[in-house]
Amino acid sequence: MKKAYFFLLPVSLFISTIISAQSGYINTIAGNGIAGFAGDGQPATNAKIDTMGFTAVDDSGNVYIADAQNNRIRKVYAKTGIMATIAGTGTPGWTGDYGLAVNAEIYYPFGICVDKNYNVYFTDNGNGIVRKIVQATGTIYTIAGTGNGGNTGNGGKADTATFDDPTGITVDAAGNVYVADDIGSCVRKINASDSVINLYAGNNIHGYNGDGGQATAAELNNPLGIAMDKSGNLYIVEWKEFTVRKVDDSGVINEFAGIPGNNNYTTASGPNATTIPLGEPTGVCADKYGNVYIADPGNGIVRQINGTNGYDYVTAGSADIGFSGDGGPAVDAELNYPFTVSVDTNFNIYIGDLLNFRIRKENGGPTAVPEVSANGNFAIYPNPASSSLNIRFSGTYSNGNNTIEIEDITGRTVSTYEKNVKPNSTFNADISGMANGMYFIKISNATSYSVLKFIKE
Repeated sequence: MKKAYFFLLPVSLFISTIISAQSGYINTIAGNGIAGFAGDGQPATNAKIDTMGFTAVDDSGNVYIADAQNNRIRKVYAKTGIMATIAGTGTPGWTGDYGLAVNAEIYYPFGICVDKNYNVYFTDNGNGIVRKIVQATGTIYTIAGTGNGGNTGNGGKADTATFDDPTGITVDAAGNVYVADDIGSCVRKINASDSVINLYAGNNIHGYNGDGGQATAAELNNPLGIAMDKSGNLYIVEWKEFTVRKVDDSGVINEFAGIPGNNNYTTASGPNATTIPLGEPTGVCADKYGNVYIADPGNGIVRQINGTNGYDYVTAGSADIGFSGDGGPAVDAELNYPFTVSVDTNFNIYIGDLLNFRIRKENGGPTAVPEVSANGNFAIYPNPASSSLNIRFSGTYSNGNNTIEIEDITGRTVSTYEKNVKPNSTFNADISGMANGMYFIKISNATSYSVLKFIKE
């Protein structure tokens, strides 16, 4: 039943939109770039990771990796940066239930999530089951699936149900577990109270329809990554449809991001995520403010979408394939098939850089309130800012000379910069010497100009 997902690899004045953003510097936190297995008990950056499934992060910032090809679940401890195996011996199989997870055999673990009590759930894809690691004891047991292929058992106990291809997994605040079934074209829910499993989204028919209606009547096209936000909305990546859909807490499904059937290459930003193509979405997560992050390895980027207004922009990845950029802005870094994305309570973003065999972290820091130009050509952040103001130019911004001016509220020019702007570039303006207060930044070239406001604090 093992599924190696290599087939996913083809390889104006003061008008603005408020969005949420990160401070955005990237570094490797796990993996040395060489495929394999090594490094347990050592700093995670010295470790080898093989083909990974999804990742997860708990409320303490510990990172969990479904190290699929190594048939292990591994953990990077936030306090020490040490890598350790917490489940799996490396031998593919299905043994060890109710014993220590490190002594159990697992087979191609793929989806992974962590509940509020730090219990770990994962889809044991090669076995067609779902398993749980109990944090308090380190023991493991099967919570869903019989190991037989199929899509049966709805309305009964989860351990008597069958799965065609369990992939993504997530858990809500009440402990209910949701499992995506790629081939089965559905998402199912396992109740925490009685372990009964039922259909939650999709009707087991491959396709794309049903928006505006109940999710259980809709067709899904190969659901892969899934995520639950704090408000009870479920996000489903349909990787073969190039979209992300949202099931609200009343069970109604609608398109959330991407354009059905359209995987055109783009790094564009815009106020409506449903008008911007996704190249090949795979992973998804949401932070505590409802902002949603999408891993788009088809474009070599990670996107952030504001959960309130739908503004969509690139938060990591330059769209150039490779490995570079550690220590610098995440938007300037090269990624190589960013397959999975997670976010912690401090808004740090963790990216499973699959073909670089690394986990990379984009530091979040305090959330900001940036301003985005009306034409979407550039954004400024953080806002308010204290020492440095970032100006991020979009992928569609025209090359050429620009004048960047900062003015105070009296119209006096405080700073002027002449900049040869390139698309997908970031300019950092030093504002540390300016007095606190409101300022305006004007960016102009031979054909246009825009003015945005920011606060220096």
